[in-house]
Amino acid sequence: MNEIARMVVEEMGLKDVTFRYTGGERGWKGDVPRFQFDISKIRSLGWEPKYNSDDAVRKAIKDLLEEI
Repeated sequence: MNEIARMVVEEMGLKDVTFRYTGGERGWKGDVPRFQFDISKIRSLGWEPKYNSDDAVRKAIKDLLEEI
């Protein structure tokens, strides 16, 4: 979450931002602190991702900012 928040701040051009955490040690009920998708099956069919995880998040942030 920290990295995504930093990406949002950077893409928005914000300065002097302070993050405030309110979810406790674990986050919210049902939160999954870490996960990793396995795309080996779809890759075996010839599909390759266009973006790595960081680039995909940045693209999503930019697309959302363009909408607003």
